[in-house]
Amino acid sequence: MPWGWRSSIGTVGTATTTQEAATPDTRGSGSTPDTPDSGYCVTMASSTTQSAAAAPPVTIVVADATSTATAPSAPRGGNNSPHAPRGRREVLPAQRRGVIYSFVVGECHGFLTVGEYADGRPGEIFLNVARDGSTLSGVMDAFAKALSHALQYGVPLADLVATFRGTHFDPAGGTNDKDIPTATSLIDYVFSRLERSYSSRPASGATPYVSPSAVREPLPHARQCSTFSFKVGDCRGFLTAGEYPDGRLGEIFVNVSKEGATLSGVMDAFSKTISHGLQYGVPLAAYVETYLNTKFEPAGLTDDPDVRLTGSLVDYIFRRLAISYLPEAERRMMGLLTVTERKAELSS
Repeated sequence: MPWGWRSSIGTVGTATTTQEAATPDTRGSGSTPDTPDSGYCVTMASSTTQSAAAAPPVTIVVADATSTATAPSAPRGGNNSPHAPRGRREVLPAQRRGVIYSFVVGECHGFLTVGEYADGRPGEIFLNVARDGSTLSGVMDAFAKALSHALQYGVPLADLVATFRGTHFDPAGGTNDKDIPTATSLIDYVFSRLERSYSSRPASGATPYVSPSAVREPLPHARQCSTFSFKVGDCRGFLTAGEYPDGRLGEIFVNVSKEGATLSGVMDAFSKTISHGLQYGVPLAAYVETYLNTKFEPAGLTDDPDVRLTGSLVDYIFRRLAISYLPEAERRMMGLLTVTERKAELSS
């Protein structure tokens, strides 16, 4: 059976993904891998509103924005901590195969799309759940982009599976996948499916690929951290950033008070994925460029004088991280300046 075809759950179709070829990005972040340099959009040739359990096979065309990765011109991570590049992003081919799984977890219907490298390894993930524009849909899309970055920068799928299998939050329960009859959360289902489809499957009998740059730089057991309290719209929360001894960013934690266990659970998974990426060398700037101006509720005014207006929780998080950890020259190119820097610019 050809590599791109698998029939394991409700609906499986073929996917063709397109991405403009780009020069691999030299990692400039010392602690954690970055997300892809451009966002993704998904165009579906068939409606996704039908029941996932009974849906017929579909063909889906997945396209992403032009993805270009350029070598960093300034140190990333700590504002005053120059360090050598740690590796490169392995860009997916311009034309690639993929597979789409329609799934049901509890009362939640959705679609998981996996774009593959030429040898069949997973290289990008798309997740479509709930209605477009909703908080859950927005956070799941952000999580999928973070996971795609991690895979493209060499984070081993086995490490991600070990981290996220068994994650508990609603929706949970029975599924329409005969290989995975129950799941403890959407995230648990996604990684159970990825594990069954990819973890033990070397391409054409070849030795499983290991990225030469896939070396994790763990944080020390005792480390400095910075905690930012924030208010975005009517949502309050805390962003905690763990640092390496030289001040580079190495992990994040996000705690929010709005909504229920679902948003908290997905935000926790999102934070862990970003942290994995940083520790495998994804540049912070790549994440910032990916998530800047991401829009979904909650959004609006904040209580942060340096970030007065934001399009979403994710947009706020990476604006704040950029201001705290990227050099001013790099942020200036992104239009991210503090109040003090803006005043100095106007006075000059």
